[in-house]
Amino acid sequence: MAKVSLSKALKLKNRQVQKVAELRKRIAACNSVLAGSTPDFDAAVLLRDLESETAKLWKLKAAINEANVPIHGLLYEASELRGYAAWLQTLDTKQGLQATLYMATEPQAYTAQIDAAQVVTLIEATQARLDEIQDLLDAHNANTQIEVEA
Repeated sequence: MAKVSLSKALKLKNRQVQKVAELRKRIAACNSVLAGSTPDFDAAVLLRDLESETAKLWKLKAAINEANVPIHGLLYEASELRGYAAWLQTLDTKQGLQATLYMATEPQAYTAQIDAAQVVTLIEATQARLDEIQDLLDAHNANTQIEVEA
């Protein structure tokens, strides 16, 4: 076991996810071949490797999750804020007379209760809070150490 920062552990996790995905892809590609053909890889060996690498992955994820308990609230807040900002960008803020394709004879008058300027202000405030949260998460990830398989 080795001690690494949470930042490093997150990078290791991403590499481990890629390794597991690659093993799955290789197994799928070489598992069934024409009779008499020689597969590029031994699927049974790869399957054992996959089981081992998957165990490493879930253990790493569990260690990361445990280390993140103190910041779970920030993680959930950031997730909800990202969704809120994305939703705000889709909010219809039409104002005034607008010609519509299905009612081409007369323009229709629209009034938005939350106008485009308010939406921009809300998005900017949300992004500012997301930046604050990211700074806190970056500090946590840099300063928190966890044990990982060497």
